[in-house]
Amino acid sequence: MSMSSVAAFETLRIVDLPVPACVAAHRIIRACNVEFAGLFGHDRETLSGMSFKALYPDLEDFVAIGRRWRRGMAAGLVYSDERIMQDREGRRFWARMDGRALGGEDPLALALYICQPTGRPVPSSGLTPRQAQILTLVAAGRSSPDIARELGLSPRTVEAHRARLMRAAGVANSAALIAWFERMGG
Repeated sequence: MSMSSVAAFETLRIVDLPVPACVAAHRIIRACNVEFAGLFGHDRETLSGMSFKALYPDLEDFVAIGRRWRRGMAAGLVYSDERIMQDREGRRFWARMDGRALGGEDPLALALYICQPTGRPVPSSGLTPRQAQILTLVAAGRSSPDIARELGLSPRTVEAHRARLMRAAGVANSAALIAWFERMGG
């Protein structure tokens, strides 16, 4: 992190924010507050210099979300989504991430991130990470087009996943799928 970047970070006083927050350069954590470090089961010093990749359950999500965030934060826009993250022990949790580029041509070159756990359950019954994402968002009442936008998929792909989940659960509609999800400990 350059001296001007450090100065910008200190001006933000992110360490004083009461929400989990960090500044990252090219998705490498450069500084974070205690709340952010604690959310992921680390101390601030350990996270400094660590790639965001370590906070994702799998590489595929890390790569796909990076592409979405680069597009979403272009032109200094605030970008938000919800996704499954993991702590140091591998425990998965749903989190809402809000990010904003702090300048420059590449929105990921230096960005501020706020991460809030949603409390939404993460399914654990042998589902793929994508199935778990879709099922959890269905259970939260999200429509297929909304899910598609959030996950960077086509609505048709979301519908196909939903149909496979309903077949696997032996149910005929979304309400029954949600009830099945809740019974399985989702």
